[in-house]
Amino acid sequence: MKNMKYYLQFLVFTLCLSFIACSDDDENKTKPIFPDLQKIEGVVNETTQIEFEATSSWRLTSSALWCKFVIEGEEVNSCSGEAGKQTVTIKVLDEATELLKSYKSEISLWMNGYNEVICEVTRPATGYEIVLLDKDGNPYSDEFPATVAYGISVTSFKVKSNFDWRLKSWPEWLSCSQVSDVAGISTTTISPKIEKGYTKDPLKGNLVFENEAGEEVAEIPVKYDGIPADMIEYSMGEYAKWNFSLDGRQYASSGGMETNWEDAPVVFTVIAKDDKYKIAFINKKDFIDTRVSSDESWFYVEDNMKGEIKLFSRENEAVDREGYLMIFPVGVYDAIGEENFDNIVLADGELSDTYSKYAVTLKQMGMPRGYIVKDTENQVESLQWLVDEGVSEETLKQEYETSNVYRLTLKGACSQLALCPSGYGSGYIMTSVEFKSEDESSWEEAFASPDWSSPPYFNITDIPAGAKGQMVVRVQNSNTGETFGVLIVEVKGNTSVE
Repeated sequence: MKNMKYYLQFLVFTLCLSFIACSDDDENKTKPIFPDLQKIEGVVNETTQIEFEATSSWRLTSSALWCKFVIEGEEVNSCSGEAGKQTVTIKVLDEATELLKSYKSEISLWMNGYNEVICEVTRPATGYEIVLLDKDGNPYSDEFPATVAYGISVTSFKVKSNFDWRLKSWPEWLSCSQVSDVAGISTTTISPKIEKGYTKDPLKGNLVFENEAGEEVAEIPVKYDGIPADMIEYSMGEYAKWNFSLDGRQYASSGGMETNWEDAPVVFTVIAKDDKYKIAFINKKDFIDTRVSSDESWFYVEDNMKGEIKLFSRENEAVDREGYLMIFPVGVYDAIGEENFDNIVLADGELSDTYSKYAVTLKQMGMPRGYIVKDTENQVESLQWLVDEGVSEETLKQEYETSNVYRLTLKGACSQLALCPSGYGSGYIMTSVEFKSEDESSWEEAFASPDWSSPPYFNITDIPAGAKGQMVVRVQNSNTGETFGVLIVEVKGNTSVE
């Protein structure tokens, strides 16, 4: 028992001596010399190097996951080595990034149980980044700007960004939709088009983008190069067609009795690059398209040479006629050549489809003759032109101011007939009624009047079976009072008055 006591006392004494010895060793260990602090401005996804001299075995650590050491091509969070001069490559990554916030990583050197920060690496704040991509995924730039195409061609851009975006606004000369998408390469496309009225001149502007908070964060320039040199644009649209009235004083965009007629001239604009264009007049005769001068053409223009054009028609004293007003970009016209125009544009006497986009189709009605009759009661016996009855046109003109004189013979009483003068498209008309009869009262309440709901129709009403002689209806222009048709109405079997 006593021996055990001495043994324990000896053991405690030995441990105390060992502790004192170790403490003396720690106090005698020399603190290594650390290099001066370095400060580095890092660039995302690029590498840089730090140099230092280690007096013993060493180890480096980084305080941020985005700051890595590159050792034999591998990105690691720490590395180590032996004493001596050292060169270590570090790389700044884009991990754990919050927009508009800068970050700092401390690189610590460990030697002999001591450590100090020997390098501070700062990653700059990442701003909002957004670019437009072409169809091949290449970004547009100031040297290669995003360009909006002319006409019906669709220009579509994808977007590459580092934030969730929304297209907020665009120039007034563009038509866009307010699209949005998330960060990355978008699946949504931006498809701007040139607004009507802005197609002529080159234009520049910006697409404005905003973040989820509604803050405007980026502008991307876009441009438009103006109308191409081989294009002509008409204010009334491509492949226009106009009809002129007999006297050339009115026109309509299409034929037919329900067409709205307007006072001539036709006023329109053409858009050509730098206002350079060439006008040609094509008249059709006997189904052959022929180029003629302005003086020879049945239509002509007044042109201020800046795209503002007035189109006129001369009065027509013959049959219906057709033609084309052609307006070429000057470059296209020069490429054809004056001497080759007929062979290229009017090959075989017909307008080539290749150049039809430069043409406006024009028609003019000929001298109107005859009437369209709507006979719901089946009371019309005949409708005859007096020339076919042997009366000369000159005689008719002297008596009625027109040779367009027809005899309408009815089988008997008729409560209503609707009629329309053939070839007349100038809108409202008026009718003047005269009775040639030994017994005018036999016509009772018979009368002729315009149908205001469907011009230029007119109605003849309440003709009794016993009407004797003739009711003469003059169809006249409501604006000028000019007579352009006469209808002589008779009832079959009753005495005619010549």
